[in-house]
Amino acid sequence: MNTIRAGNAVQPAASRPLERLAWMASALVMLACSAGCANTTLKSDKLQLARQSEVHAANMGANEFAPVEMQAARDRLGYAQTALDSGDLAWANALSDEALVDTRLAEAKVQAVKAEKAASELAQSRRALQSEIQNNLKP
Repeated sequence: MNTIRAGNAVQPAASRPLERLAWMASALVMLACSAGCANTTLKSDKLQLARQSEVHAANMGANEFAPVEMQAARDRLGYAQTALDSGDLAWANALSDEALVDTRLAEAKVQAVKAEKAASELAQSRRALQSEIQNNLKP
């Protein structure tokens, strides 16, 4: 039988790999626990990001130009907070994602309305310039 001498004790050679395996298993458990804690933080960070996006969209004028999307985002943010408070992290995460999508859609609608308004003003300016040029070309 193969043995390994560790100090004054004699251990079977087969027990050494088992010790390594036990150490690796305990390291994996500790890693999983720390990942779980980090995951909780990430979930609440997602909720915070969705809230910031809601404020940004409101500041852009989304309450006026995309009221349905803004209300949906606010509702989902409230539900996400309730889910986070009750410990349902998966549901809080999903609702935060949905609220973020709602606010991004609201922002896109605001940008589209503003771009349309700018295009309309530009077309009006172009027509005014054409009219002025034609008036100046007349003898």
